Amino acid sequence: MTENKTVRKEAVSKKVKKSSRGIVSASKAGEESYFEAVKRKAYEIYEKRGKFHGMDLHDWLTAENELKPGLGN
Repeated sequence: MTENKTVRKEAVSKKVKKSSRGIVSASKAGEESYFEAVKRKAYEIYEKRGKFHGMDLHDWLTAENELKPGLGN
């Protein structure tokens, strides 16, 4: 009886680990796609400014504000 409980507990533990990995992977995928979107938008802003250097942080923050307007306000 105890052996069955141990095997069952291990199986449940493995399922939780698998689903946790799935959640983490999905979260990372979302972060990466958001990062890529901000990167593209920041580059677009840079191009619109005439490709003048030295305002990369400003471009990045502007891009973030345009993509998620509720965060910056």
